[in-house]
Amino acid sequence: MAAVRARRWAAFALVLVGPATAVVVDAVRPEPSGHWSGHLAVAALSAGVAAAVVLGSLLVRDHLPRTAVAAIALTLVGLALEVVGNFRAAQSLWATSYDDSQVGLVGPLHPGYEWGHQVAAWGDNLVIAGGLALAVTLGVCHRVRPSVAVVGGIVAVFPPWIYPALGVLLLLAWLYATGPWRIPGPVVDPRQAPTAASGST
Repeated sequence: MAAVRARRWAAFALVLVGPATAVVVDAVRPEPSGHWSGHLAVAALSAGVAAAVVLGSLLVRDHLPRTAVAAIALTLVGLALEVVGNFRAAQSLWATSYDDSQVGLVGPLHPGYEWGHQVAAWGDNLVIAGGLALAVTLGVCHRVRPSVAVVGGIVAVFPPWIYPALGVLLLLAWLYATGPWRIPGPVVDPRQAPTAASGST
């Protein structure tokens, strides 16, 4: 029992997938670093988080109502836009040493710079919306306790450019670790319960 419980709580390790992906990509990127390398790291982070969200969703797929699946799908679309937008912004300044103050002047002169930022911003908004929708859905459908849903909703607005979809990952890990809090089912009237046939034991 203790081993099973430990394996379930290990689902919270999903939050490490995104940062680990960013660390690996940052270790192999070319020099010099600059504003572009920050965008590349965020793109890698979003890609790792997307993989973690898919894995977490598969772990609890039997306990997700359709509205929760839709919220997760919205989150994944947002993460995909973050990856595309941030990678395009990084690509527009590839291997340059412009810092955050310099790039405000020279960045818009590079093709794809502003487009990448705009797409990444759209992704950020969808990730936040998806996280909030998942928290509300799991709370309304009684898959998690109301207090957990409230905390998940608060974490859902955590800045996506720092850590995207953190609330989604924590809610999926919590659902896997603790099981659904209460799943509504049909109410059976005891007077209508089936009775054993006469002569049966």
